[in-house]
Amino acid sequence: MLAEQLIGLLEPVLRAPPEFGSWLAYQYFTDTDHFLV
Repeated sequence: MLAEQLIGLLEPVLRAPPEFGSWLAYQYFTDTDHFLV
């Protein structure tokens, strides 16, 4: 359930300019050593 809520919050951000979604996913990985999805 928490994963569904997180996806609901992040989906618009990841779909807004493609390079921004890629940058955000990369930043999350470098900060946490975990994949975003």
